[in-house]
Amino acid sequence: MRIVGLSWRWRQVAILGARFEAMSEEARRRLEALRFWQEFGLAAAAAHAGRCERTLYAWRARFRQAGPGGLEPRSRRPHRVPKRNWPGPITAEIRRLREAHPNLGKAKIHPLLRRFCEPRGLKCPSVATIGRLIADAGGLRTAPVRLDSRGRRKRPRKPRKPKGMKPLRPGELLAVDTMILLDTGIRRSAFSAVDIATRTGFAVAAPFASSRWSADFLRIALDVLPFRVEAVLSDNGSEFEGRFRQLVRSRRIGRLYTYPRCPRINAHVERFHRSLKDEFIPFHHDLLFADADGLTHFNHQLARWLIWYNRDRPHASLHGRAPLSFLPDPPRRPAVIPRAPPTSILAAAPDCYIPWTHTQPRPDWLRLRLPDPLPIPSAPRWSLPGKTRGPPLGPPQTLRSRSSPLAPSPVFPTTAFSPRASTKPTLAPPSQTRSEPTLNIPDCQMSWARTRG
Repeated sequence: MRIVGLSWRWRQVAILGARFEAMSEEARRRLEALRFWQEFGLAAAAAHAGRCERTLYAWRARFRQAGPGGLEPRSRRPHRVPKRNWPGPITAEIRRLREAHPNLGKAKIHPLLRRFCEPRGLKCPSVATIGRLIADAGGLRTAPVRLDSRGRRKRPRKPRKPKGMKPLRPGELLAVDTMILLDTGIRRSAFSAVDIATRTGFAVAAPFASSRWSADFLRIALDVLPFRVEAVLSDNGSEFEGRFRQLVRSRRIGRLYTYPRCPRINAHVERFHRSLKDEFIPFHHDLLFADADGLTHFNHQLARWLIWYNRDRPHASLHGRAPLSFLPDPPRRPAVIPRAPPTSILAAAPDCYIPWTHTQPRPDWLRLRLPDPLPIPSAPRWSLPGKTRGPPLGPPQTLRSRSSPLAPSPVFPTTAFSPRASTKPTLAPPSQTRSEPTLNIPDCQMSWARTRG
């Protein structure tokens, strides 16, 4: 996660808070058990967690060493795994049968291998063991070289999205897709992207779907999103090849594909398409199917809607929170309006701007009221908030609050990242804000997405 412009103390708080948000449920339960230990003692915490005292000591040691990440469940695979040791003639015969009869299954190899073993006095492995021997040998799967209509060899297999993959970090996996819209013989394409971890959405309309427009869309998305994108997930369409593939490689971004005819793998962006069709596109239908100026104005209005979608709109998957609600407050920077070529539909106008939420300073009534920074030692150690009853988990100079016995720690500030605290942002009191806060944005023809400070 990339955090720019904050002091060293608040940067550490923001990074550790983001790690706490990405913790699994099991790690959260272990952290709660350590807090219970600090509050009520070791015996009560062991009975509450249903684990022995030795396990709690191990959790505390891992927390002191690696912080919240040390409480994540580890692999239980044994260090030493026994290997299958079958005679060489048996493995050689299995390899010969697979080469003579390509991709012959283990159930059909078993009777042929038994005919080979019985005259030689060898024990024939079972069907399941034959499958394991084939897997140990690398699969022994062969296929003829496939050529396209021009006699060229087809491209190798594409890397697919692993089954059960659940991104936890912002920007770990960005899902992109194209939506085709038709009306009275006019065709329009809408490129959309959704960060699976935070549900942050982004979309731009284009006259048609091609690798040129998809590359421009991805370039703008990488500049606009408030985090670094590590990998991109897309379908197998031609619009995500060519210039799009070259841009992904030049930015050193990972690439994953969905399986053919399986849109459910890219379900997050498909759900984002439904939100666009239900809440925005029908109300700006005329602008979408107008000329180039109308399409530019459509993107202008889409930018305003996306700002509200990512900053204020409640999401059911986030328990009623907005995607940008847990990100740190951006620093104040002057607005810089880059000029785009006049031929681009996403051209920028110099007389106004439509800022993305992290590129311009927010008004006072929109800024989060964070607590004053607490002094942090020069060599900070992992510590837990709470009373000091029971074995100490942190340094002896643990900071405390005068108003509450459970003091907010610099590692886990109660205001923004504690699971017991409210996750809704706190607005300023009405006396310090304007009477009727409104966000007045002048009307213009430009691309909102390229106004990056």
